This record gives sequence, structure tokens and C-alpha cells, in this order.
Amino acid sequence: WARKVIAHYEANAIDRVQPLLPAHAGYFNRVELLFTVTTPVNASQALVLTSDSPFGEDVEPCVPLLDYTSEEDVFPTLGLCNLSGAGGEPRMTGSGLNSTCFVEDFVNITAATAVRDSDNNAYGINLTLGDASADGVVLQAGRVYRLRTWCRAVLSKSWWRLETEDGMPWPTNTNDALTAAAGAAAEMAMTVT
Repeated sequence: WARKVIAHYEANAIDRVQPLLPAHAGYFNRVELLFTVTTPVNASQALVLTSDSPFGEDVEPCVPLLDYTSEEDVFPTLGLCNLSGAGGEPRMTGSGLNSTCFVEDFVNITAATAVRDSDNNAYGINLTLGDASADGVVLQAGRVYRLRTWCRAVLSKSWWRLETEDGMPWPTNTNDALTAAAGAAAEMAMTVT
């Protein structure tokens, strides 16, 4: 979502057309992913979001914003949705906390780094999770979580790969890159006379 679309839903900046428009390629847009885990995730483990392209590493589908700014409002956030779970379509709430789910609590992200390919191009983010509950669990199995981050959209078709890692060779949870990323639109310049 572009900042104007976010304002439409979260700051009551009513605009009849803006929410219908896709992300613009080449610009930074907010991504919101709702997910659950089947295996509990403990503190110090990582949540990794990357974008996969059918074109391999020749096309980077999403460039995370981490390298481009230190603004706090674009730092990734991870929220625990309340027991009602996902809210379906985004809705106008007047609050940045509740556009896709009602956030019960936030998970502490102790570190965020860009995931890079062999040519040092960023194509994802690696989030180290902290502040475990009394039983050491940070992400509970079966609960809905909302990950918000920013990336620069591109025109190529891509899928989101969301995994949790505990330092061992295989991920502890994965969506196997089965979540399609929303398409972006090319910016078009026009002159009206």
C-alpha cells in the first residue's frame, strides 16, 4: 500500500479511487502479511521474509526499505491479532493498529537486517524475535500474526516466502513461497490539455 492508501484506511482521509489502485512499481509501499505458525517460535529465533521470482535472482521482486531510511514508522512490526483473527478486507478504522486485524500485543523485534543475494542485492528481511513469554514462546502455534514492512514494488510476478529459523539447516515453519505478492502498476505520465 502506498502512503495515500494507508491514510485512506487509517487516518480517515476519504478518497473514493485511491484504495482501488495497486502499488506503484519503483516506489516504497507497505506490505501486510497475516500468518499463523504450526510450530511455536522461541526468543532469539528469526522470522525471515523474502520474495521469490520465477526468474530467479535475475529479477529482485521486493527491495526492503531497511537500507534506505532510519524512519521509525517504516521499521518492520509484528503484531499478535486478537482472538477474532484476521479482519478480512482492510477497513477504515482511524488507527494504524487495526486495518487488517485488531492487534492485541506486539512482538519485540530485537534486530532487523536485509537478506542479500550473492551480488549483495537486498531481497528480503531477517527479523530476530525477542521478549519470550514465561514458557519461552514468542510466536504461538495457531494464533494469527500481522507482519508489516516496507519494500519497493516491482513489475515482475513474485511470491512471498515466510519462514522461521532456529539456526538449524531447515526452517521450523514455512509457507513454501505459496503466497502471491500483489501486483504493482507502472507509473504513467500524462498531460491533460
